[in-house]
Amino acid sequence: MSKHSHRQMQTLVENFIGVIAEGTKLDGEQRRSLVEASVPTLPDDPTAEQIEAWDELSALLVDRDFAREMRVEMQAFWTGALDPAAYQAASIEAYEAAKNGVSTGIRPRSAEAQAIAETWLAKSALAMGREADRSFIDWHVAQYDKNAGRTARYRELHAILQGKPLAEADLKAWTWLNDALKALPER
Repeated sequence: MSKHSHRQMQTLVENFIGVIAEGTKLDGEQRRSLVEASVPTLPDDPTAEQIEAWDELSALLVDRDFAREMRVEMQAFWTGALDPAAYQAASIEAYEAAKNGVSTGIRPRSAEAQAIAETWLAKSALAMGREADRSFIDWHVAQYDKNAGRTARYRELHAILQGKPLAEADLKAWTWLNDALKALPER
């Protein structure tokens, strides 16, 4: 069995969110929502993989270097201009379009892919109160690259605990979308 109870995990998540939200414009309600969405549940009859994921996630939540990395990401993302609902809607729309692009064999440099990337760029910029310029493209690409490391592992551990390991199709869709962003003409 795991070395941490559900209550201990909740405390770890609350402390982690507290650390990474420092210096952001997250209000109390947004923090509570983020904690609720971030506290995993260990199933009643967990698999060995889920127990390992639970314990690995516990260790990641107290890793000071990881918390610092996530705080920098949060400060760049959670500004006073962010509309979380609009950003989530734009993300879902872009993901679905990219997933379709991958499954139908559309190349990221094609005109159709460029239109999808432009739409994602415009809607995500609007949701974040940013300009849809080269700097914002570079920011998106950098966020994706960062998410390929420990942030990706953090998400993967949550998915394992939910019994929904990340599908290769999901990773391919976001890679495709970022390749399309990189290929957008200079601004």
